[in-house]
Amino acid sequence: VVGTEGLATAGDKIAFSSDASGTSGIWVTDAKGTSPVQVSPPRDFAVAPSLSPDQKHVAYRSLPDNKPNIWISDADGGNPRQITFSTADLNPAFGDSQTVYFTHPEGGHIYLYRVSISGGTPSKVSPLQIQGAQASFKGDRLLVSYFDEAASKWNFGIMNPADGKILSTFDVPQTAGNPSWLPDDSGLSYINTVDNVGNMWKMNLDGSHPVQLTHSNKGLIFNYAWLRDGRLILAQGYTNSDAILISNFR
Repeated sequence: VVGTEGLATAGDKIAFSSDASGTSGIWVTDAKGTSPVQVSPPRDFAVAPSLSPDQKHVAYRSLPDNKPNIWISDADGGNPRQITFSTADLNPAFGDSQTVYFTHPEGGHIYLYRVSISGGTPSKVSPLQIQGAQASFKGDRLLVSYFDEAASKWNFGIMNPADGKILSTFDVPQTAGNPSWLPDDSGLSYINTVDNVGNMWKMNLDGSHPVQLTHSNKGLIFNYAWLRDGRLILAQGYTNSDAILISNFR
């Protein structure tokens, strides 16, 4: 299984999750898929990769001691090290090449933090509840899923990482998910799944002018990522389920 638990790009590098070694781990390859290298420790469960913009590092979530924390490795697989030390740090995402964002639950809520790649004390980005964040390709804005207290619902928005304030909001169809920046930061892409078939769409930052990008008639899209040159990487496939009848059960 490749990419279903994380897929990320920077330059011509691709980071992805795979259980090829027997345990879910993080691997890095180039755009042609040649010579993939496992960058997370082989025996440790790891998912959710994020590549630094300078292509030198990979951040990911690992739990060698059964406590999810953020780890970082060099992109060639060297120097794996833990940079957060909590009981539940999730969803790592590089901002600039020296900063990793992540989410942390506390008191029944979930918040966005940032930490240096060299470690240290994390700092909270915003008082808003935030489930996840993705930096724009330029690194000047964050795409976030945040809880709107006034409306009592989760929204998608564009945030200023300097002050943690929401700059604008947007909606996606009820059948859509996984919004992400387009490579030129001019708009957003998302997966739209109808009748168990997934296709890619794009729209403007305000949610207007939706355009279908792929026209598949079968299969799901589990994850995706854009290369800076506009090429699209997809983790695509199917799910299977079985119904079992149990009779005379007491």
